[in-house]
This record gives sequence, structure tokens and C-alpha cells, in this order.
Amino acid sequence: MGYPTPLAGVSRQVTPHIYTHSTNFTRMNKLPFGARMSVIKHKKTNKFTIYSTIPYDEDVIKSLNKLIISKGDLPKDGSFIDNVSHIIIPDVEHTMAVLGYKERLPNVEIIGMEGCNEEIDKIINYKIADSQGHKILTAADLGVDGLCS
Repeated sequence: MGYPTPLAGVSRQVTPHIYTHSTNFTRMNKLPFGARMSVIKHKKTNKFTIYSTIPYDEDVIKSLNKLIISKGDLPKDGSFIDNVSHIIIPDVEHTMAVLGYKERLPNVEIIGMEGCNEEIDKIINYKIADSQGHKILTAADLGVDGLCS
């Protein structure tokens, strides 16, 4: 199960201030899936949130930086990775790559579902209860400062 080496893939702008990087992913090394990480620019700051990490990879970071700079959401020679404030783990299945980011960004705050494995569970700053899984939540609902600013 896993990601290709090298990771490769393609970066795209989905909407103003929302970018993705897509790559291959397989389950049981046979069933091909797509994997996608989203990078969201905060409205009023130079901060970014990563939604559903794929493995940390310098080529992926460079590809996203080039795109984000070209769209005006980063200064020339900037890097979104230096300005990531939050990472969102959307469900317990999307935890494979988050530790690589936490190692490189020790101050990043993690938002994730309860019920992740023990190693992931201890790095989550804001836990979403199973009972909240089918509700629209705001940053205020989670007690997360600065997520939408």
C-alpha cells in the first residue's frame, strides 16, 4: 500500500486561495487510487492550512510554491510550508503522512478525528468527536484561533 517513489504528481489551483497536489496511491499495491493534498490560504493573513497530507516531498513543495507564487498568494521566493499554521486530518484513514509534517513543523496545530491510532492521537490539538462527524463545524466550534483569518 502506498505512494510512488518519486512522489511526483501535479499541482493545480482549484479556486482562488485553494490549491491541490494530486499523485498516485495504491491499496494493497494493486488497487490504484488517487491521493490529493489541499493547501488553503487564509483570507487575511499569509498563513496556510493543509487538508489531508500526502508525504512531505521537496518536489511537491516546490511545485506548489511555484503555483501559489504565480497566483499572488505568496511573495516571490516564498514558501507556503514556512507559513502553515494548521493541518486537518479529515478522517482516521488519512493519517499516513501527517507525522512527516509534524516533524518538520513542530508548532503546527493539528485538527483531527478522535479514534486515530495512538501515535497520531497524541499530536492532535483539536479533536472532532464522532458525534460531530456529520455537522458543519466552524473554527469557533473547535476553539481554533486564527484558522479562518
